[in-house]
Amino acid sequence: MGYSTCGMHGARGPRTCGNCDRCPRCYGLRVTLHDCPYGWCGGVRYCADCWRKHGAEARAYHVTARCAAESARYASERALKAALLADGRLVRRAALAMPTASEPDRVHVLFEGAGGRTLGFYMDVATYRAIELGVPATVEDYSAAGNVWPAPAAFDYRKATADVT
Repeated sequence: MGYSTCGMHGARGPRTCGNCDRCPRCYGLRVTLHDCPYGWCGGVRYCADCWRKHGAEARAYHVTARCAAESARYASERALKAALLADGRLVRRAALAMPTASEPDRVHVLFEGAGGRTLGFYMDVATYRAIELGVPATVEDYSAAGNVWPAPAAFDYRKATADVT
C-alpha cells in the first residue's frame, strides 16, 4: 500500500495515493507522504481527499500496530548494545550453521566489538538457541548457557550450509 506508480508514466512515474491509487499527474492532485509518528513502520502516501476521509484511521493504526511500544523496545535494545560495546564486551552479530562429521550441530557465531572488530566462536545449536535473537547477547551469555569455543573471525562460505534462525 502506498508504493504503486501510475502505469501511464512508467516505473519512474509519480507514486500514487496509497488508498485510492489515483495518480497525481493524471488527476492533478497532490500526494503527501505521511510518516509513522514513532518512526517505526513505513510511511503511506495519501491524496488530500483520502487523508480527510481516512487520516484519523491511519493515525490510529500506529497505536493498534504498537508502533510506539516496538520503537521504544528497539531503542532500548540499541542502547543496551551500545552500552555493552562501550564496556568492551563482544555482542552477537551473525551466525551460520557449520556442521562437520564430528560436530553435526555446530554453529559459527560472529561477535562484534567496539570499532567493528569481529571474533568468532563455535557452539552447539541448543546453546545458540538458548538466547532470544532480538536481544543483544554476549560471549559470556552464551558461555553461561552451554559450551563455547574459539572459531575464525569470519565465515568460510565454502563450508557454510545454512543460516541459523
